[in-house]
Amino acid sequence: MTLEYTGERVIPDRMDSMNGLLLEHISRYHFALLYMNGRVLDFASGAGVAVN
Repeated sequence: MTLEYTGERVIPDRMDSMNGLLLEHISRYHFALLYMNGRVLDFASGAGVAVN
């Protein structure tokens, strides 16, 4: 499945490396690294796409 890049979501391979949204996304993971221990399940609720 290939997602179209619309600017709504973070798709690192399709974004400029200096894109503000991408940089914010990456910084959140770097912050979370300080609190992780062992295995982590990461799932996003996003804007509710495909929730229903």
